[in-house]
Amino acid sequence: MAENLWELRKRRGMSVKQLASKAGIQPNSLYAYERGEPIRLSDLNRLAKALYVDASEIKIQSDPPTKASPPAPPPPEQA
Repeated sequence: MAENLWELRKRRGMSVKQLASKAGIQPNSLYAYERGEPIRLSDLNRLAKALYVDASEIKIQSDPPTKASPPAPPPPEQA
């Protein structure tokens, strides 16, 4: 099943700039794709190669990432 581009990138531990550089595309294009703009076919193939996945494993149009909720406060210290 195809996955969101940003999920695949994060799983590989790559920043947007790192993936863009490795794929040979502009970081602004990658930001746009991760926010939900459809990926151009030529860029899709480059991204797939850079992520070591088949192009069919990347959603053509990613669901934008949701803002993570703030981390829970640490538990109170016990005496």
